[in-house]
Amino acid sequence: MVLAEFCLSQGPGLLASFVLFLAERVKDRRDWQREMEADKREETIRDYLEWLRRQNHAELLAALKRRDRELAEFRREFADYVESLEEVLNTIYHDHQAALSEVEKEIRGLRGWVVKTTSDLLRIPQLPPALAKRTRRDHAPALLKADAAVVPFFGREAECADIREWCESDADDPLGVRVYLGPGGQGKTRLFIELCREFHTKGWAAGFLRSDIEDFSAGEIRWVLGCGLPVLVVVDYAASRLDHIRKLLAQLLDPARSENHRVRVVLLERSEGEWWEELKRSGEYVGDYLAQVPNPKPLGSLASGLADRESLFASACRVYGDILGKPVPRESVPDLSDDTVFGLALMIQVAALAFLDGVVSTEQTELLDHVVRRETHIVEELFLAQGLPKTSVHTDSLRELLALTTLVGPLPDKEYAASLLGSLPDWQDCSPAVVRALHALYPEGRAGIRGVEPDLVGEHLVCSLGAQEPHAITRLLQRVWADLRTSERHWAFVVLSRIAQRLPDLSRLADEALHLDLAGNLLPALLVARSMGTPLLDSLSKLAVTGIPPSLLASLTPHLPEQTVALRRFACAVQQSVVESLKALPSTELSQCARYAGALNDLANRLSECGQRREALAKAQEAVSIWRDLAAANPDAFRPNLSISLSNLAAMLSGCGQWQEAMAKAQEAVSIWRELAAADPDAFRPY
Repeated sequence: MVLAEFCLSQGPGLLASFVLFLAERVKDRRDWQREMEADKREETIRDYLEWLRRQNHAELLAALKRRDRELAEFRREFADYVESLEEVLNTIYHDHQAALSEVEKEIRGLRGWVVKTTSDLLRIPQLPPALAKRTRRDHAPALLKADAAVVPFFGREAECADIREWCESDADDPLGVRVYLGPGGQGKTRLFIELCREFHTKGWAAGFLRSDIEDFSAGEIRWVLGCGLPVLVVVDYAASRLDHIRKLLAQLLDPARSENHRVRVVLLERSEGEWWEELKRSGEYVGDYLAQVPNPKPLGSLASGLADRESLFASACRVYGDILGKPVPRESVPDLSDDTVFGLALMIQVAALAFLDGVVSTEQTELLDHVVRRETHIVEELFLAQGLPKTSVHTDSLRELLALTTLVGPLPDKEYAASLLGSLPDWQDCSPAVVRALHALYPEGRAGIRGVEPDLVGEHLVCSLGAQEPHAITRLLQRVWADLRTSERHWAFVVLSRIAQRLPDLSRLADEALHLDLAGNLLPALLVARSMGTPLLDSLSKLAVTGIPPSLLASLTPHLPEQTVALRRFACAVQQSVVESLKALPSTELSQCARYAGALNDLANRLSECGQRREALAKAQEAVSIWRDLAAANPDAFRPNLSISLSNLAAMLSGCGQWQEAMAKAQEAVSIWRELAAADPDAFRPY
């Protein structure tokens, strides 16, 4: 049987998959020749069929045809694609070497199509551009960022093997979710950049969930799933992207989803915290599924042994020396044995960069100070070369500028970025030129800017601004705070929370920022506290008791999870405020009384979560009393609420050790519900 005839007889879906099969199987031209030998053909076909069974590529064309947009364009492109492959496969036995070259081109084309298809949702890591083409090659993002990937990937053999096995396993459930934890600079992002590239070459749609989109539609998720290929989605900074994760998983778990190919989702974060527990309490199948997901996996140190660290250090020195045109010093290398510093892969690379500059140190603060000084000097050179005023270009003004861009996060809109930077006295007359200059080093979108990266370097730069003057950071934020949108305020709270978690003595920075505009800051601060915990959690809990007006507290109720460990005190204070505000309103209408009774029920639950069981019991009893009156006035409308409230009261009585009374209330609740279910089975029997 001729391979070309076999594939063509099966249709174009298998044609595309056959190209990917060959890409995995054929490593060089000698391999290709062996595949084409007469005694090898039947084995190749059997292996191909087995590969199809494992990869589920047989549904490629069917899945693609289900895409719900640009269908006509897709049909035209795919017809052209099939026609070209027919020509390629028909030449296999006549000139296999020329055919191999053509198939390689088709493989690249197919992978390019996958990138184009999924780019609305996923950022597929590409090999970094040639260093010679970079505008600047010597600044921190170009040398140290994970996606710059200038230092060869090192180690992680065991982790890579485990993740490959998980991704490629033939588990009954086509969906798999994992969580990986590790401090900033540990190498989480770099590990999955490398794995995404690897899986991309294997024919997967593999990439990072894009961070530059505020939201995405269910249709965009279906678009990625509809590409017909197995999918690997990595979500970095997972704690700050809970809504995105819920939306993604809700689509993947939708019983109506027809695609059944393999999907793997990886969540990356520094620590577990409240965010993971909150995510497991999500609705729409998400929480139930995540409750069965294995516990988050701590990602170990990249180089746990001294020999590994020295090997990575030497590799970084060679690469950075080539880029910077500097010889590697012959002096003794620094002692890399301190786990608290060199347990982070990033710090080994920072030490190598400092070593090339003649700085030999094993102290994290000294090493990061050097990188910050170096970065500031590079920006100074760039600004002077572009003609910015010499009176403005000095160390203090540059650090203030870079600290601000790091605090407020990516600014893709150049006009908005210029207006914010113009709030700084040294740059108010030249902010558009400053944005253009910074775009060369820290690009965001086509003309915007972002802060100093990697995170560890940017956060240290922010800290260095306040090293000599404790309130310098707060005064900097005060200049621009009124002009910041919610997204920039949210980012600032994230950065300040990360700093506080690493350096607890600086927890006051987040608290000071919170008080810059209490009314406007409560929501973004609450969202950050929900996912990251301290220090904003402590600040909000204190304010809820002593300093937030009831009207502001009540506005936060929709944003509090039904159950929360970290925010118990705060949630209780918010609900108490809601109850007090409703109590003060006229209660002549039944609907108003119902709202008040419902709020009392919620307060009882919050009080119980805080361990205030007697107070919770009193509120639950008051709620039941109101619901009884309402049910007597309008049974059809309020008896279901009475039953629910009685059930809640039973739980409160049980918590106080009043088990006989609890049993009586529970029996009454069940009795009412039975009557409701008998009268309307469809409405009440499911419950």
